[in-house]
Amino acid sequence: MAIKKKFDVIVIGGGELISPSFAFPIYIWSLIIKYLQRKSKLVLYGVGVTECTNIKERRRLARIVNLADSVYVRDKLSRNYMKRLYNRDSIEISDVAFINDFDFSGVRIYSLYGMTTIERINKHNILQLSENEYFEYTYNELCQLTKIDEYKLFYTTKEDCEVCAKFSKYCQINHGRSFDIVRVKDLDSLIANVQKANVVFSPRMHGCILAQLSGGDVHPILISSKMKSYKDKYLKEFNILQAKTNLIETVSNILV
Repeated sequence: MAIKKKFDVIVIGGGELISPSFAFPIYIWSLIIKYLQRKSKLVLYGVGVTECTNIKERRRLARIVNLADSVYVRDKLSRNYMKRLYNRDSIEISDVAFINDFDFSGVRIYSLYGMTTIERINKHNILQLSENEYFEYTYNELCQLTKIDEYKLFYTTKEDCEVCAKFSKYCQINHGRSFDIVRVKDLDSLIANVQKANVVFSPRMHGCILAQLSGGDVHPILISSKMKSYKDKYLKEFNILQAKTNLIETVSNILV
């Protein structure tokens, strides 16, 4: 196994890594690193950190946090959680997705509206909605937009894809209007589709970042504190070129 090889540096990062949903796999990783890579420098890089009220899950996450030689988080919210939940100082950097370059000189032919699961919606909000209530609310939001006929639905996960199909069917049955869905089979096709959009609404942070890198007009759907944190940090006087430069410099320093 490759893990038996000795490494100078192990970098783990990206996404909402320090969160309850990743508590068990992160715990397993901590065991592997402890017993097989004791002399390696461990870096948590560009991680998102979320609230964790379950004591068992927090202990599992704390194990990898305590093993890390350095911790880099992707926003102020994550930095605050890292300090409050794990008593660990961290360095705030931009999300690692901003290290990408997307050159696009084509024609923008539509606008995109992202969907996500009702479970994810309700996870982050006190007011609990049924799926039909979520669909009706979203339909009304779309009706408020100008040039509604230019909007297509899009997704960044398999689960969100299924929601798009159900929502389009709901609109057809209840309102006599359906929405086309932009099909995605991999990251390249997702990027290609986002690049063709004039306007992008998304409840997913990386859906917003892809649109931002592509030069589109980005509107995060604020379903969670993470999306609000994204809006505050990345849509107000944010310099993408400077962020990329800083990310590259940080990686270089880690590998020294």
